[in-house]
Amino acid sequence: MDWNSLKAFDAVARAGSLTEAARHSGVSIATLSRRLDRLKRDSGLTLLVRSRSGVELTRDGVRLFEATRQAHTAMDDVQRLARSLRDQGAGLPIRVSATETVITILLAPNLNLLRAQNAAPPVDLLVSYENAALSKREADLALRLARPVQESLVARRLG
Repeated sequence: MDWNSLKAFDAVARAGSLTEAARHSGVSIATLSRRLDRLKRDSGLTLLVRSRSGVELTRDGVRLFEATRQAHTAMDDVQRLARSLRDQGAGLPIRVSATETVITILLAPNLNLLRAQNAAPPVDLLVSYENAALSKREADLALRLARPVQESLVARRLG
């Protein structure tokens, strides 16, 4: 099966319609439709039913959608590892995402402790009130007030 066809199916399944999937993925509706047709031909399965109100996953579509989510997570992990290997030793700053309160009260006053260690890389503090997408490299570390839902993230309770 073609990876682009699976990505198109995943985008449509997440969005609930070809129009929304095209808007979010930056791909035309015609391209998404061609990729869905190719996936149906390659797999021999009817994965979704189209209607004026959007798309509805079939039973096979629900099962394949779960597998595509796992595949996306695996691909994000591969891309993250490749970037990490590329950037290793490059002296790039570690980007830490947290709310303004956490940065002001906890992190900023203690940055000097990290800077005192010569081996420590520089740290950039990013104020964010939404969870940074670590898999998309919006930040390297995130201090959150809620447990992340992505299974591929490593979470530790700090206090």
